[in-house]
Amino acid sequence: MEADLGSLEAGKLADLIVLEEDPIKNPRNFEFVRYAMVGGRFFDALSKNEIAGEKRQSKPSWFQH
Repeated sequence: MEADLGSLEAGKLADLIVLEEDPIKNPRNFEFVRYAMVGGRFFDALSKNEIAGEKRQSKPSWFQH
């Protein structure tokens, strides 16, 4: 797994978030996630749709029915 994990490099898997505002200026800015990367897949945090790669639409959550 060392070839796939452990640092940010092209071709490696990563889990990360992109925030809308700088959390150093205000720690509450951690609440405002704009994008998330999970297992190398990139998602819009608001819609939960994949926006890179296969660009799949998310299914409604159980509470949205």
